[in-house]
Amino acid sequence: MGNAPSLPAPPPPPLVSETMSLLGQYGAAWVAVCLGWSTLLPASSDPWLMLDTAHTALFKLGTPDVPVPQRTALHVAFHAIFISMLVLSLGRSVLAKWVGCAYLFGAWMVLASLVWLASVDQALADEVALNAADAYTTPWHWLLYALSGQSDLAYPVLAYNFYRGLMALYGYPVAFVPMVQSQLERFAGADALTRLILVFVPLFNYVAVWLVITPRLVRFYEHSTSLWQRATGKEKKP
Repeated sequence: MGNAPSLPAPPPPPLVSETMSLLGQYGAAWVAVCLGWSTLLPASSDPWLMLDTAHTALFKLGTPDVPVPQRTALHVAFHAIFISMLVLSLGRSVLAKWVGCAYLFGAWMVLASLVWLASVDQALADEVALNAADAYTTPWHWLLYALSGQSDLAYPVLAYNFYRGLMALYGYPVAFVPMVQSQLERFAGADALTRLILVFVPLFNYVAVWLVITPRLVRFYEHSTSLWQRATGKEKKP
């Protein structure tokens, strides 16, 4: 008997197809935005900082009413494209520090997790990925300090950033441990990879949060020390 003809591979579930389509559309749009932004703005204006600021404004203010699947794909795609274009533009200097490596890996990990979890449950995929996108989004108070050139006038903003940073390091596990436990209970019958993703994504993100926030806490100490030395006349002269 001859070999039976092989059957075509089954199409991906509709939700996965929709998620991948959204990620492809938004990813292409973000590539165009990154290329246009970095080309049109002068290098002296730090176009990447300006683009990061624009995204934070969009994430926090511009998309609350957008349907959750579209909002999730929009912001997950941004982080994956933004850090990739940053590496392509600035080279290995972006990856010279652990935070750059963590951002690059984490952004693409979250994107892949969104696609996988969409095959299990769309609401779960959106919940995990949107929380991750929030963790990777630069807070407005740090952006305001950076945009000011880290001047003394922005020191109150830096102090507020110090407070919010400490609260984030404390509050992240307090908020996410019960959430992960709830997800594991709801999807107790899920496959091992899905359950691994539910634990690994927030755990890795917490490590990334430490890598991002710690230098900002150190900056608060350095700026505070500099202000004190200048106020007391103890600043070291070059």
